[in-house]
Amino acid sequence: MLFSFALARIWGIVLFLICFSLLLNHKRFIATIKKVDTVSVYIIGLNLLVIGSIQVVGYEHWTFDWTGLLTLLGWLTLLKGLAFLFIPGYSEKVLKFVLKENWYSAAVSIGMLLGIYLLSLSYIVG
Repeated sequence: MLFSFALARIWGIVLFLICFSLLLNHKRFIATIKKVDTVSVYIIGLNLLVIGSIQVVGYEHWTFDWTGLLTLLGWLTLLKGLAFLFIPGYSEKVLKFVLKENWYSAAVSIGMLLGIYLLSLSYIVG
């Protein structure tokens, strides 16, 4: 269970800080995304694949509580890495969809709330 709390802290910090940064730097993020090339997408895909694989192999608890959420995050990271590597144009389609103003704000807000939720569980309960 100690590993679950550590993993929740890691995911919580990462989700909160990345989403908070995206919220503050919306225009800079959009300008950067428009410049992304194929090599960058490949490197991002490899990183996501490695992070997702490590978590899926090292931590798998399919439950209907926050530990199951950690497992789901690992699998989603792995699948997103595979999609970036093997589905041509996947990243462009997803980014076009998310960069619409209302979806961007919703996605960033959900990510921040998820980060806060995991941090609160790991520090208050743990």
